[in-house]
Amino acid sequence: MRKRTAAFTCISAGCLVIGGMVLYSWLNPAVVATEADYHLYGFEEMEERADLIVKGTKSGVERQFIDYDHGGGPLSWYTVSDIDLVDVYKGNAEESFAIVEPFATDTNLAGRTIYSLGGYVPIEEGEQYILFLRLIADVETADAFSIDLTSEKLYEIVGHYQGQHLLSDIQYTEGELPYEDDHYVLLHEKVLEKYK
Repeated sequence: MRKRTAAFTCISAGCLVIGGMVLYSWLNPAVVATEADYHLYGFEEMEERADLIVKGTKSGVERQFIDYDHGGGPLSWYTVSDIDLVDVYKGNAEESFAIVEPFATDTNLAGRTIYSLGGYVPIEEGEQYILFLRLIADVETADAFSIDLTSEKLYEIVGHYQGQHLLSDIQYTEGELPYEDDHYVLLHEKVLEKYK
């Protein structure tokens, strides 16, 4: 009887440890941030390059794409996110449109891994942003790449992350902006000054 109890206790403890490890890996995803080389835009240059400058909110509809090599490693990744329009400052936009974000989350039995190009921080659902966007695809182009668009056009953020600015009543202090470089901080201040 004691042997059964001891065996049951060992098996139960092992299951709890393994379950805890799996739960931890799901709740604390690994982040793989690759290097990216991109041009640093000035504020006026960013405004010029943008086809759309909008205030918008991510609606939560995401379609993620990860292309794997033969060994199972990721070659490329992106997420198509839907943005609900709040206000337009430049260009013409539908009430809802799609953007490409350079990140994707791979979920499997081992846990979650977030792939991010150049340390890109995804747009948060429900938060308002000022977005500087450039048209990259229409419905026909999207079909060629098997992208299911809910709107007629597909946009990308100008300058990788430089055209993404969270609007919040929170006063950011050093160390709190999503991107910690002096260039982004200056852009963010100018964007808030003009478009908030």
